[in-house]
Amino acid sequence: MVNVILPKPNTRDQTEVIECSSLIIIGANGSGKSRLGIQIEATADRNGQEVHRIGAQRSLVFRERITPKSTHEAQVSFLYGHFPENPKWNLNEVVAHAKQQKEGSRWGSRPESHLLNDYDHVLSLLIANEHLRNSKVTKQAVATGIKPAEVPKSPLDRAFAVWQAVMPHRELELDDNRIYGRAPGGDRYSGLGMSDGERVAFYLIAQAMCVPPNSLVIVDEPEVHLHKAIQTILWDAIERERADCTFIYITHDLEFAASHPDATIIWAKSFNGSVWDWVQVDPIDGFPTDLTLQILGCRKPVLFVEGTAESIDTNLYRRIYPEYHVLPRGSCHKVIESTRALRSADGFHGTQAFGLIDRDFRSDAELNALEKDGVLAIPVAEVENMFCMECVLGAAAMHEEKSLADVMREVRRTVVAEFKNALVDQATKHSRHEVHHLLSQFDGKSRNRD
Repeated sequence: MVNVILPKPNTRDQTEVIECSSLIIIGANGSGKSRLGIQIEATADRNGQEVHRIGAQRSLVFRERITPKSTHEAQVSFLYGHFPENPKWNLNEVVAHAKQQKEGSRWGSRPESHLLNDYDHVLSLLIANEHLRNSKVTKQAVATGIKPAEVPKSPLDRAFAVWQAVMPHRELELDDNRIYGRAPGGDRYSGLGMSDGERVAFYLIAQAMCVPPNSLVIVDEPEVHLHKAIQTILWDAIERERADCTFIYITHDLEFAASHPDATIIWAKSFNGSVWDWVQVDPIDGFPTDLTLQILGCRKPVLFVEGTAESIDTNLYRRIYPEYHVLPRGSCHKVIESTRALRSADGFHGTQAFGLIDRDFRSDAELNALEKDGVLAIPVAEVENMFCMECVLGAAAMHEEKSLADVMREVRRTVVAEFKNALVDQATKHSRHEVHHLLSQFDGKSRNRD
């Protein structure tokens, strides 16, 4: 767990500290998510935290042959965008100057929209560290005459291991400062021949393997160019390999956010150019994370209904109530539970929530009690019965150019006949519901005669 410092909501000069193992910032386009990431980076820099931000706009182009550099030059170029050449400066002075010029060199003085073009830098650093590791191991072996029992892993080794876990159908190899891909059993091909998905996956892996220990790693739009099938697998593998780092993801992809159940989630609501309005999203009992985020991402009031996404309830109510965000919850009990939970949850007081259920066998007293919690019932036993209402039958009769009186007479005859056949079953169900309802209200601790 580390402390991440954010600007306090709706204030200019105060900060708030969130302790987390990973952080996800979600919000709609224009809500200030990326600028919030930039602010976190700047604050961490000022406080001496190791921080590395990967922008949403990133180039996937790199040269076929990677230019060899010293480890120091490659690392400074990777972290800050350039390596200041001044023979009078020592390494600390070089780093201090490069860090001072980071916004201009790495971000082109436009940190929120600059096209990050650092693929060459990260590949140069991977290769520089590889050569340094190999040189140390060789020198030690020559000096001692003993072959090392275990060669320490280089960042490139770790990057290839993550790649293999995520892309088992593709192999990578380094040869003469060039990256090659290969399908198992096939011919190798130049790294330039990789697909966009392969190049962005290796880019993100390489970035994560090259950051200094215990860094904050801020990734804007971590899902871009990645197939949904590998998004979670990739970032889980990266986080396992860099367990020393804290990852901060900035995304509007609710599915991506929901796939990280252990992350702390921040909802960026708005940004007016100087202050942010944001809130921490805490779990709601009985609510899956993806549903919570879906509600946050919608600016309509919420209507929970019975059934599934494909059921009559959902399709019908979405047409009747277009001004509501209609969400199916399965059973009536889930509708009641979800409505109560959302109406009482901290951070959701600005969200209107209602439930709509079938009447079934409920009494007026039951319905009145549910209405106090925002749960209402349709005036018929089940949603299918709404298709037998006279207004619906009238519209159908007009469409079919039939007499409403004839249609109603036939419907009544059919329904009454069906009900007579089901009378015992309906009476049993009604009685069973009433007994169950009365027993559920029984308090075993009661001592009075009532």
